[in-house]
Amino acid sequence: MAARKRTIEEIMNSDTDTDESDFEGFSLESDISLASDISDEETSDVESDDEKRIFDEWTRFSDITVDDFTARSGPNLPDGFDVDTAKPLDYFWLLFNAEVFADMARHTNSYARWRMEQRNNADPYWTDTSTNEIQAMVGMEILMGINQLPDSRMYWSKNKFMGNQGISEVMTCNR
Repeated sequence: MAARKRTIEEIMNSDTDTDESDFEGFSLESDISLASDISDEETSDVESDDEKRIFDEWTRFSDITVDDFTARSGPNLPDGFDVDTAKPLDYFWLLFNAEVFADMARHTNSYARWRMEQRNNADPYWTDTSTNEIQAMVGMEILMGINQLPDSRMYWSKNKFMGNQGISEVMTCNR
């Protein structure tokens, strides 16, 4: 008897009681082989058959088609990027380019204006941020991850044993 393909709606609207046909494909202990019983030559076929069975079961109730992955895997570095001479900062700039920082500044300013509108209360201390200020803040966050203190306000402490002069010179605590 061929199994009929059910739609998502039919599955969602069906009773919670299920017949045994919903459990097709479950293995009994007698169907399970030990890894030592399978030769290396058989392993790749077993894995691909299992993967195909799982894929078929997954797609049985779905209209989604999954194409084979054909793109080049691994890092896709820009032309001219020399991994032999690259410094950590070069890799950082691959992830966080100027456009990312500009977007962060734009969204920060937009969110601040939206919040003030929602509260119907303008913050007299707020001034829009800039790309350079966002870059400074990200740099400070990285440094704070390396030089961890119990409380973030301690980075601006006047105490020479607690404060961080570099951070306090880049940006004020309230900013």
